[in-house]
Amino acid sequence: MKHRTYSIFALLLALLTASSCSNTSEGSSNETTDTENITNESTVISTKDRIAELGERDFGGETFVILDDMGNINVNHPDETLEGDMVNDKVAERNKIISEKYNINFEYLSGSSASERAQLLRKSVMSDEKAYDLFFSVIPTSIGPLATEGILADLAAINELSLDEQWWSKLIYENCRIDGKMYYTTGDISPISYRAPACYYANETLLEEYKISKDDIYSAVENGTWTLDMLNQLAGELDRDLNNDGTLYADDDFFGILNEDNGLTAASFMVASGVNLSSINDNGELYIDLNSEKAINVVEKLSKVLSKAPRKDNNALHDAFKNDRVVFLMHYASSGYTRYRDMNSNYIMLPLPKYDESQENYRSLVNTWMNAFVCIPANADTERAGFIMEVMAYMSRDMLRPVAYDMAMKVKGVRNEKDSVMLDTIIDSIYLDFNSFMEFGGCMNQIAKAIFKDGAYISAITSITDTMNAEIDKFSKAWIGAEN
Repeated sequence: MKHRTYSIFALLLALLTASSCSNTSEGSSNETTDTENITNESTVISTKDRIAELGERDFGGETFVILDDMGNINVNHPDETLEGDMVNDKVAERNKIISEKYNINFEYLSGSSASERAQLLRKSVMSDEKAYDLFFSVIPTSIGPLATEGILADLAAINELSLDEQWWSKLIYENCRIDGKMYYTTGDISPISYRAPACYYANETLLEEYKISKDDIYSAVENGTWTLDMLNQLAGELDRDLNNDGTLYADDDFFGILNEDNGLTAASFMVASGVNLSSINDNGELYIDLNSEKAINVVEKLSKVLSKAPRKDNNALHDAFKNDRVVFLMHYASSGYTRYRDMNSNYIMLPLPKYDESQENYRSLVNTWMNAFVCIPANADTERAGFIMEVMAYMSRDMLRPVAYDMAMKVKGVRNEKDSVMLDTIIDSIYLDFNSFMEFGGCMNQIAKAIFKDGAYISAITSITDTMNAEIDKFSKAWIGAEN
């Protein structure tokens, strides 16, 4: 296990007076009285409102221990090997500010696999060692099991946290509480949250070649008219059999629309189309309604619009996009930073389209296999942990969000205003519900078969309804009983 400690740094930042800084946010007045502003070079972070509400604290130089992933770019903490990376440096700057302001030291501990880190936390809580204050990890093999074992604190019961505010995911807050209890979330506190949502990539070289207006797409997104029908109209007829073998194969041919054909992809498009894979009723109870008329209609449309092209493996999809053989490719925001950084053609990122124009909002399912999720151990000082967690999230919205573009796009330091709006739209619409990763009764596999393999949908979902309900009941009881 690697230990990294951040001592209290002298804050090399100045407090600006009202006359030295203006507030330009929408709906704000020109009055800046009682606003505390912290600056570092060109960065200005307004800490009015939530910081003032939380009040002053002095933690007496205590150490705040955060357990996190270690490795490559998927980290939520500053890493000396990544110095010069804009996001990494902003995380370090954020921590310095908090360290100085509240007289607290950050220490990060990194293990190896997510399941091993979860076991470290489990042992700490069960033995009441109080070794950790926060934990960042994935859901399926780590935070998810801990939440139903009594290992995690109920975040909804911590007064210092405002989980329905914009620096947290409101959609996760709405969908990941049972009986009012909530054990993990994500938001601006985690740089990885910017890489986790599903999105579309559009190849700019091919958009120009096929006379598809990028500006028209941007306008459609902003106007709420970016829909599956529009996607299909733009690129649904562009597939070409390049080698004339009679089969459209992702490894060799050309596609207007391309995507993976697994359960996570099916879930991403269902969610984007306005279907809740699971919901919470007015009594705070978890339930599933996948036999609704809306769900049936969405599956039918997705089956007509999305690609069903075979491939050797999923790497073939990314190779096709990089080699200008795909106009629109669905994947996750992380690919812009990992797979496409050396791509010759430029690309744009877009939210997944709505089902139709009557749908109120875009929704971007987050990939739960990314360590974008944060929780508090049940035996931690929850008041202190919640306070620091809230401050980290609130400050991150101003400090990390502006450079999120540089994480997701391959051209560092260059920002297209419209691209930034698209990325904000994706990040602000991040969504999660329990069924999207629990897949009660194996329902995601059935949905994927219906969309990508022309399987029967209604009969398949009906056949597993009893199994789904039994698994939901077991999960809900464990979740509710997990409170310590």
